[in-house]
Amino acid sequence: MLNHIILNRIVVCIFLWNTKGTDSMYKQIITKQDLMKLGYSDYQSKEIIRQSRIYMIELGNEFYDNRKITAIPLHAIEKVLGFEPQIQEAK
Repeated sequence: MLNHIILNRIVVCIFLWNTKGTDSMYKQIITKQDLMKLGYSDYQSKEIIRQSRIYMIELGNEFYDNRKITAIPLHAIEKVLGFEPQIQEAK
């Protein structure tokens, strides 16, 4: 079990590291503040993050089984919303 959790954290770290090197103009990791910039209320943003965390847990990423995790990969947010939000990277 512990090895599984460590492996999930390593995979998440590699994912975060790999997205930093892309030439994409859009964020690949979304936070509540990013969703609020898109026009969602505080409550709606928290719910989207919560549902996205549940989706990530269902995929087997137990790392997201923690209420304090608030940065979620774009693909999970996309699955919950039904479209890909495009949030510009800060420069």
